[in-house]
Amino acid sequence: MNRTIRYEARGAVGWLWLSRPEKHNAQNEQLAGEIVTLLDELAEENAIRALVVIGEGPSFSSGLDLDESPCGFPGEHVERLAALPIPTLAAIRGYALGGGLELALACDIRIGTEGCTLGLPEVRYGLIPSWGGTQRLARLVGPGFASELIFTGEPIDAVRAAAAGLLNRVVAEEGLEPAASALAEAMAQQAPIAARYAKEAIQRGLELPLIHALELEGDLYVLLESTADRSEGIAAFREKRPPRWQNA
Repeated sequence: MNRTIRYEARGAVGWLWLSRPEKHNAQNEQLAGEIVTLLDELAEENAIRALVVIGEGPSFSSGLDLDESPCGFPGEHVERLAALPIPTLAAIRGYALGGGLELALACDIRIGTEGCTLGLPEVRYGLIPSWGGTQRLARLVGPGFASELIFTGEPIDAVRAAAAGLLNRVVAEEGLEPAASALAEAMAQQAPIAARYAKEAIQRGLELPLIHALELEGDLYVLLESTADRSEGIAAFREKRPPRWQNA
């Protein structure tokens, strides 16, 4: 059986390639299962500090493979990606539709090419997004913009997606991988425990009233003060040298 994903570690950055280019990386149960297995391994190994998710061929992902899974399947792979404690980045070219956009929404950051197309067309098929699209999109861009995309099923281009905050950056087609690499490398160079705690503060804070979210932020800050990396960060600043993180 041919694998439907490809993984490559480039130093402290992992690259997860969706690898069904002949189907615009439409997601089937095999692809979802392979992502779950990989993410479990990455979480256990603790070997990388940032992850890029990208599609092989002309598209990021056109969504659910309706030929193989007309009734759909649970989006466990999307939830595992969202729960990964390291910073994650979706690098989007071509289509990111339906489950493809939901996979990108599970990442912390999204960049896209000038010609990419994003959308949640499920209502056109008598469905709604079921891999977190209704919730993550509304939290990211607000309920009004999310409602328009979901209720109409109409796709949008990169310019409108960036204006709404759905894309962090828009780059030329040939600049997608270099831009993703530069951004992921920048994140991977930071203190790993601090990055994990920052992600926890952002994600959990969105689910809490502001006063409790601020308490969470304060608690995590205090925990960081006792780490070896905190001492190393101060020492590196004073000595004007790159820090040597110990992840401790």
